[in-house]
Amino acid sequence: MAEKTDDTTLRATLSMTTKGGYGVLLTIPTNTTDKEIEGMLTTINSADNLANLASMTAPVRSSGFAKKEAKPKDYTGQICPTCKEGKLYRMTTKTGKQLIKCSESTFINGIAGGCNYIKWVDDKPQQSAEERYY
Repeated sequence: MAEKTDDTTLRATLSMTTKGGYGVLLTIPTNTTDKEIEGMLTTINSADNLANLASMTAPVRSSGFAKKEAKPKDYTGQICPTCKEGKLYRMTTKTGKQLIKCSESTFINGIAGGCNYIKWVDDKPQQSAEERYY
């Protein structure tokens, strides 16, 4: 990335990662000699070696979002009738609907996979057609 500063000196900024895993931004004015750049890189390398000698570790990068703790599953004690391998458990959807599903099912990035057994739980008593419309 090149930028022009107030003193009209053109500079280039490089983003690098040291052997120890540290992120470094190095800004070099265009009129810098190769020997000066070599000196800057030697300084960065020395700092990286010093950090390793001091048993320092590079920071772990994260996405910035805290991991959600997985809720414990409410197993029913039954084996899945579809795949015969997974255990059935109760869960509640975002909208509050109850269902029973197989532990072998997956849902990653909006794509369902694995066992497709789902049984919706109807906790409400059935209404007659007359009660629904009147």
